[in-house]
Amino acid sequence: MITPRFNIDQTETDLIFTIQAPYASIADAEIYADLDTFCFYASPYYLRVHLSGHIEETDASKGSYDADNGTFTICVQKVNKGEHFQDLDFLTALLTPNQSKKHDLSRPVVEVISNENLDSVEEDCSDGESNEWYIEQCPYEEPSEAFLLSAPHYGFANKISGAFQNFKTEFLEVIDLPDPDQTPISERSKLRTERELEDFSDDHYLADWAQPDIIEPMLTFKALWENGSEASFLDDEKDVLKDLPKKEFLLDKREEHMVSLSLIDILYSYAYNVRSTMGENTVESAWAVNKLSGTLSWLTSFNTLKEVVIVAVRRSLCYPLYRHWDLSMKVLDDVKRILTLGKKQILKSLLELHALFSNSEPRYILNQLYIRDYCIWIQHVSDSFLKSLLVAINKVELSKADVALDLEELETAARLVQMEEEASKIIHKNKSEELICREISSLIISKDNTDGSRSSSGTSDSEDDSSSSDNDDSSSSSSSESDLDSDDLSDIEPNITAV
Repeated sequence: MITPRFNIDQTETDLIFTIQAPYASIADAEIYADLDTFCFYASPYYLRVHLSGHIEETDASKGSYDADNGTFTICVQKVNKGEHFQDLDFLTALLTPNQSKKHDLSRPVVEVISNENLDSVEEDCSDGESNEWYIEQCPYEEPSEAFLLSAPHYGFANKISGAFQNFKTEFLEVIDLPDPDQTPISERSKLRTERELEDFSDDHYLADWAQPDIIEPMLTFKALWENGSEASFLDDEKDVLKDLPKKEFLLDKREEHMVSLSLIDILYSYAYNVRSTMGENTVESAWAVNKLSGTLSWLTSFNTLKEVVIVAVRRSLCYPLYRHWDLSMKVLDDVKRILTLGKKQILKSLLELHALFSNSEPRYILNQLYIRDYCIWIQHVSDSFLKSLLVAINKVELSKADVALDLEELETAARLVQMEEEASKIIHKNKSEELICREISSLIISKDNTDGSRSSSGTSDSEDDSSSSDNDDSSSSSSSESDLDSDDLSDIEPNITAV
């Protein structure tokens, strides 16, 4: 937690706390005032002040927030009207709790010699007041003028420096740049590119490339900017517009060029989220927009429009769930469509991002660094400026070789693998068909052999039957002749005898 800069003034009846918290989450701000303790919390800031007198919250208590300076002004009442609170200028003493708050001096301080009957001692101690937990606080250190002049800049139009000096781990989840206040602008692009090459996954990209049916619903999805109706603001968005600081940016040509390039980058990450979720934000939407944008995750400053497009497309192929070239190109068309509809549609997109980051701690810091000021700036941009930006981006031609991820080589290798697999399938199919033909042929041959054996056996049986029939006829004929001769002899023999 960071201890914010603060100042305390007093009147006869009130204490007035002025707290500098420019990167605070306003929606989560909490205030507590009771007796001699005042507490303020708004991530990542925490303040606990110990006073010489007593205060209280009443109906007269009030507070306000100045968005221009990031300042909270809180007024609470004194319990004893007219009491003068001492040492309000000694900030270190105010941050240090009184020793009487840590130890109740009315009770003896006991040194435990052994742990016998320790439970009973703890039970006795628990009867008293509960212990108070204190977060260690250090007074806020204002960056020196020399540091601010030499430190790298970032944020809208590179107007901010030293914002992360007092933050250690609060925003590691948001900013990929290791040390924003020490890394020169010229080195950010190099570090970002190296990280992208490390994070790119060949397998993930080829898996999505080989399954176009998964990407097809996203490509055919009709986003809000494609339905032909004019953008309109919701009540919540109107409240945000109403509370924006009333200021106008005076940018030179170089700064205006830088701001417009980063706007393209931010709109690309926004449009990608809308298309990939098909208009329904998820719990990962804030992360996706933050991660895809080189501006929001690496505090990058771009030099050319083609550089912006290359970085946006390359990051869309490295980090989100769906990584497909056709999807990335479709999102680029979405950005062009948003620009065509003018600054009202652009403002609508930025307000949606503002709400997305406000509800995703600690990404609310991106609103204070970029989105809030973009919402103010875009309202004063001329239509001719946006038209010239659209003409310029329409002239940008992008190929797969430009993103330097070896996409063409990967796809060629994948096609060769597919061709080998298809050839292997054909060979396997032909072998299977050949094997089936052989089996069918062997079955036919086996059947022919079986039928031939059966035919030969039938002829032999017929011949046997015929031979048997002939023998029977011959035997019958012999028997008949024998019978005839016998009768004739019987008739002749008596005659012979008579003679």
